[in-house]
Amino acid sequence: MPIEDASNELLRLRAELVVARAAVDTAERRALEKEAEVARVKAVNADLLARNAHLELMNALMRRDKFGASSERSSRLIDQLELTFVELEADATEAEIEAARAAAKTTTVKAFTRTRGTRREFHPGLPRERVVLAAPVECPCCGSKKLSHLPPEITETAEKIPARIKVIETVREKVSCRDRKGEHPRRHLANYTGILQVDRYAGFNEMFKDGWADKPMTRANCWAHARRGFFKLVDVAGQLKRKNGGKPVISPLALEALQRIDRIFDIEREINGKTADERLAVRTELVAPLIQELEAWLREKCAKLSRHEPVAKAINYLLNDWPGFTNFLSDGRICLTNNCAERQVRGIARGRKAWLFVGSDRGGERAAILYSLIQSCRLNDVDPLAWLADVLTRIAELPQGRINELLPWEWKRLQEESNLAQAA
Repeated sequence: MPIEDASNELLRLRAELVVARAAVDTAERRALEKEAEVARVKAVNADLLARNAHLELMNALMRRDKFGASSERSSRLIDQLELTFVELEADATEAEIEAARAAAKTTTVKAFTRTRGTRREFHPGLPRERVVLAAPVECPCCGSKKLSHLPPEITETAEKIPARIKVIETVREKVSCRDRKGEHPRRHLANYTGILQVDRYAGFNEMFKDGWADKPMTRANCWAHARRGFFKLVDVAGQLKRKNGGKPVISPLALEALQRIDRIFDIEREINGKTADERLAVRTELVAPLIQELEAWLREKCAKLSRHEPVAKAINYLLNDWPGFTNFLSDGRICLTNNCAERQVRGIARGRKAWLFVGSDRGGERAAILYSLIQSCRLNDVDPLAWLADVLTRIAELPQGRINELLPWEWKRLQEESNLAQAA
């Protein structure tokens, strides 16, 4: 081939390579934009679901406060609504973070930021002083430096200065660690091999496999989470709200599943507080046959349903990890639900947005200490307010060697001895 022809061929190939690279770059950019748009839509939908769940919960609580609790079902409904709201709120926050990450990879898609209510708005004409609190440069939990910047949290406070007023705008920079695959619970429970009562969160899965420690943990799935999937399909009041007055549709299969599960709950309610051996004996005699019947019925009905049916999804939530739901039949220590634990953290989940003092790691550590002390009082049947008032009065003058007298259980014992001495 002549040199001139070879040179022309080389130039043509280079031009085609440039065009191909440009096409690849364009395709990658469009793919990232589509991914960001999808993430944004998911974040918007998750936010709407969380807001709707909050409104439903507030409405139910206001009705109960106004008219009083009329039935056990009303109390159960509020419990279910509270659990649903906590889950949806966490989902919305995660979706917001994912949308922000996806949008950061593009130049055309705007990140979705959830609207946070403000207590008041200051006049825009007031002078403002901006104080920026820098975000950490590495994750305080795992030490990772691969942090993604999130929308900052901005609060405004009015500061009165003689002869003039200005607004101080405090910007708390926020970041999120990319490592969100259950590393934190795995590190927290390292070498633990006992029973773990959980929902179906996938981040826990590795802890139930061989090689976790000398033996895997025992998984105890929560039946309240499984029951909720069927409850939503027969909850007329909830459907009326979600459908804006549309006609509710009650699933007969969901209703029957709910009735079968409630029979199990009824038996468990009778043995709450009994010893593990007593609970195991009752479960072996009364609950195990109901579980066997329920499994056979669920598998029979599921085989006839489309996997896209809402009731099929509720059934598969149970069947996809049936051993985790039935381990309680062989161990009387396992509870049917983790409602007790969720009730303990519900106050934390519902109040975290309003706690301005927990604005840093140090604030979180202080809050954890207070939680530990207050919960210790409750576990020992001690009035937290009375205990704290007495401790704050005496702690400054109490010798270091007697500081243990202020521990809730020791404080209770000494109070009872003092009361007996006074009565005598």
